[in-house]
Amino acid sequence: MAPQGTGDVSLTVEVQRASATETSYFQGTVDVPAKGSATLDVQSWPGGSAPIDATVQQAGQPDAPVTLTNGASQPAATCDTKILRCGDHGVCSDANGTPHCECNLGYSGAACDVAVTDCAQNPCQHGGTCRGGAGAFSCKCPSGYGGPTCAIEVCTSDATCGAGKFCDGGACHTCEQADANRCGDASAPAGCHVCSGATPMCQAGACVCAADASCGTGKYCGGGACNACSLTDANHCGKASSPAGCTVCPAETPECSSGACVCCADASCGLGHYCASGACAACSQTDASHCGSSGDPAGCQVCSGPTPMCFMGACIPAPPNSYAIATTSSGLSGLYSNNGCPGIPRYQNDCSAPFGFVWTDAGLSGHTLTSMSVDFELTSCATPGSTHTVTLNGTPIGTFGAPPAGGTCCTQQTVSFVPTTLAPYVIGGSNTLMITGPGSCESLDDLGGTLATVSVHYSP
Repeated sequence: MAPQGTGDVSLTVEVQRASATETSYFQGTVDVPAKGSATLDVQSWPGGSAPIDATVQQAGQPDAPVTLTNGASQPAATCDTKILRCGDHGVCSDANGTPHCECNLGYSGAACDVAVTDCAQNPCQHGGTCRGGAGAFSCKCPSGYGGPTCAIEVCTSDATCGAGKFCDGGACHTCEQADANRCGDASAPAGCHVCSGATPMCQAGACVCAADASCGTGKYCGGGACNACSLTDANHCGKASSPAGCTVCPAETPECSSGACVCCADASCGLGHYCASGACAACSQTDASHCGSSGDPAGCQVCSGPTPMCFMGACIPAPPNSYAIATTSSGLSGLYSNNGCPGIPRYQNDCSAPFGFVWTDAGLSGHTLTSMSVDFELTSCATPGSTHTVTLNGTPIGTFGAPPAGGTCCTQQTVSFVPTTLAPYVIGGSNTLMITGPGSCESLDDLGGTLATVSVHYSP
């Protein structure tokens, strides 16, 4: 009787016949129509060896007919859901998704109930080679199988395990998603990655970088991969020769140019600064082209028109009867070029003697000198705030402290000095101003032949 319509099934059934003296089993296939039943005569059933879908026990009635009913669908066949009897000479196994008996050495058959005494019955499974004679045998198993009769699937290398697996202890294991030593997923080739070097971390089955440092010189870690620093990308600015990782350009120099962070506008440099040649520079107290102070808005003023003069960081009108005088080193003995600092030439006496500059003021006939100020560029290694003494024509006219940025050799710093007295000033002749420092090496910048600028103001 074969299934005829939707819902018809063929059940492979095991029937246990239990009598007072023995218990025997029969297996075979019975067709049961949907919502119907079929009767099995256990005395005439020929038996079989197909996998089992259902078990019917007729305890105490060894010869009674068995009625099978087609009800709910059968669960997936496993050793846990079906009763597969392997007797005393085997165990149930779900390997390959099909319940079957794995027999002990010397037994074979679907229920491991056939005693094997030699190779005549071909006891070795999966192409194993049988060796032995009457009463004894042994199996030589092919690669990938083991056990007394080659019934157990084993691995000898990663390649035998297939995609996304590795071989360990003779068994196949799934690659880990987070284990750097066995990194991979179900789609990975046979075997698993060992994460190391630039990508030492396992993430979602792939080896990735963990930080910029692991990527080496001129590279950064982004999206799990090592990428070369960019010559133009402000978020990853750098060159092939940059240290591990790349620079993120700050607000002051937000643009990346040729692998370096630069400014392109005054606004990015912040208060009291302007952008010059890609670098932020402080506004000057006296330079009409970049006039300003530390509290000014971003960028510096350019003094012009009715306010062409920069005084204390502000553009002001040029006072009447006022003018500036450039100074030189002419007439000062012992002043020499200091080549210890690169860039602009610097002049000094030695590391303890006074140094200074000379100028001549013809004066204004009929007018009286009312004020004077001196602006110069000083290179000082002195402690910030340490006292400097100023003399004019040999007479003290005041003091000033070392600039706030003092202590860094070869750093140019602007000094604006206003004397406390004008008594020593010579109108119509030569004036010599000398500076005595606190005993450290200092020098004056030579700005195109000018060591300082003297601004004088006369009465109307």
